[in-house]
Amino acid sequence: MLEGLVSPSEENPRVTTPPPSTLRPQAPPPTQRRSWSLRPGPIVLAAACFVGVWLTQRIFVQWGEGFWRDEQWRIDIQSAAGRVWDARAHDLGVASLQIGLLLCAVLALVALARRRVDLFVRGAVLVAGANATTQLLKRVVIERPDYVTYGSNSLPSGHVTLVASVVLAALVVLPLAVRPLVVLVGGGWVALVAVSTVVSGWHRPSDAIAALLVCVGWAALVAAVRPSHRYAVGWSTARR
Repeated sequence: MLEGLVSPSEENPRVTTPPPSTLRPQAPPPTQRRSWSLRPGPIVLAAACFVGVWLTQRIFVQWGEGFWRDEQWRIDIQSAAGRVWDARAHDLGVASLQIGLLLCAVLALVALARRRVDLFVRGAVLVAGANATTQLLKRVVIERPDYVTYGSNSLPSGHVTLVASVVLAALVVLPLAVRPLVVLVGGGWVALVAVSTVVSGWHRPSDAIAALLVCVGWAALVAAVRPSHRYAVGWSTARR
């Protein structure tokens, strides 16, 4: 009697299955992997800068005529500056070292605040490498011949190296929008320090030139290492 009350669809319910696509394993989102590559252009620039340092010391340190010309330029600059600027140049040189060390700490904090460890490493390598190279060249590698009584070698300038390396590190660490301001202010600061070291009698013009070449060389080496991003899928057997 109950057979008439049950419809065929209720007596034999239809079994439905989800579409085949929903049963396929879904690949997780791609993960980002960082790799590194070298750019030949900055490497060539760095090599040219270091060759320039070698030529500078050969001409203005090892060659007697070049040394005396460099010394005469220093005397002329001191005479043109006068005694008032001489005293201020000394104070500027001392203050620049302190400001440079303070800015190193500030740039490190900025890089970490931006969560850019790569920028922190680049800036640190640039500053440390340039200043270590300058001290190594000045105290170990380059020997100034005994020209009368002019003391030990002073090429490259440590003052100019610190200031220039900090300015170049700022160009690496700081955002792109403020880099023109860094070039303007930092370039003026480097020029003032370079002149002040000559006026105060600490260095000769060639010392500042060699320091700039060392800093640009290290900046080029840092720029030669280029990070690139690769994307890897978690399941290599995922269907598409």
